[in-house]
Amino acid sequence: MSSRDSDGAPERLLHGKYGPLLRQANREWESGLDESAAFRRVAERLAASRAERFASRMRWLVSGAPFAVAALVAVILLSRRQGAEGAPELVAETWRPAASASQQPSAGTAVAPPAQEPSLSRPERKKEPRAGKRSGPAAVTSAPASAPQAPPSPTPPVEPALAEPLVANGAASTGSEAPHPPDCLSLARQGQTRAAEGCFLERAQGGGLAAEMALYELARLRRDVLADANGALQALADYRTRFPAGSLRREVDMSQLELLLQLGRSDDALRQSDQLLSSSTSGERASELRLLRGHILRKQSRFAEAAREFELAEGGGARRGDAVYFRALCLEAAGRPTEAAAALSKYLEQPHRPYAEDAKRRLEKLKP
Repeated sequence: MSSRDSDGAPERLLHGKYGPLLRQANREWESGLDESAAFRRVAERLAASRAERFASRMRWLVSGAPFAVAALVAVILLSRRQGAEGAPELVAETWRPAASASQQPSAGTAVAPPAQEPSLSRPERKKEPRAGKRSGPAAVTSAPASAPQAPPSPTPPVEPALAEPLVANGAASTGSEAPHPPDCLSLARQGQTRAAEGCFLERAQGGGLAAEMALYELARLRRDVLADANGALQALADYRTRFPAGSLRREVDMSQLELLLQLGRSDDALRQSDQLLSSSTSGERASELRLLRGHILRKQSRFAEAAREFELAEGGGARRGDAVYFRALCLEAAGRPTEAAAALSKYLEQPHRPYAEDAKRRLEKLKP
C-alpha cells in the first residue's frame, strides 16, 4: 500500500470528482419515488407470503390426514379384538365348572345343598388329610353337616352316567371313521384279479346302479382278464334277471351275444338277437344286431339270409361300408355274380373301404 492510503481514510465519492453527478442522480431518483405505492407493494407481498405458507400447511395436513385416520382405525380394531378375545376365555373358564356342578345336585331331592355343594365338595377333597390331623370335635361338627347333604352319595353314579354318552359318542366316531370299501377297479388294475372279482361280487349283492355296475364289470373282468367266458355269461344272465329295465341293459345284451358267439353257441345268439329285434329295447342297436346276425348266418353258409341281414344293416347305417362288402361276398357265394359285382362297385365308392384291394380283385373276376 502507498503512504497516502495508510495515513488516513480515502475521500468519499460525493466529495470527489464525480460527486456533483452523483448528487444530481440521487435528487432525480428521489423525485420519482412513490412511497404509498411502495408500501402497497410491500403489503401485497406480505399477504401473498402468508397465504402461500397457509396453503403449504393445508397441503401437508390433507396429505397426512388419511394416514392419521388409518392409524386411529387400526388402534380401535386392535383394542376391540383384544377385548373380544379376552371375554370368551373368562366366561368359558367360569361357566363350564358351574354348569357341571349345577347339573350334579339336580338329581338330589333337597334344593338348598346345590348352593353349598361347590364350596364344600372341592375343599373336602383337598383338605381331607388336614382334617384327619385336627381334633375330634371338628369331625363331630362335620358329621351333622354331611347328614342333610345327600348329593355326595349320588355323585359317583353320575360319573358313569356321564361316561356312557362319551363311550357312545366314541363308538359313533369310530364307526364314522370306518375305512371306505375297496375300489374294485383299482384292484383289477393292480393285478389283484381274484380280489377284484370278490369285490364285485360283494358290491353286486346290493341294489341300484352300484349293483348294476358291479355285475357288468364282473362280466368284463371274467371275459377279458380271467378268460372265464361262462362265468361272464352267468354274470350277464344275473343282470338281465335282476334288472330287466336296467340302465345298462343294451350293453349287457350285446356283450351276451358276443359271449355266445365266442362259446360257439350261434343258434342261441340268433334266437336272442331275434328277440331283441322284436322288442323295444333294440333301439339304436338294431343295425348292429343285423350286422351281427349277418356274420353268424354267413359262418353257417346261409348266404341268402346273410345277404338280407347285411342289406338291412346297410340301410340302418351301421358300418355301411362293411355291410356292403360282406353282402357282396354273400351274393357271390350264393351264385348271384351280377348283384355281387354291383355291390362291390358300390363298396369301392365308399370313403372308408379297408377291403378295397380284395374288392377290386373280386370285381375283376366277376366282370364278363
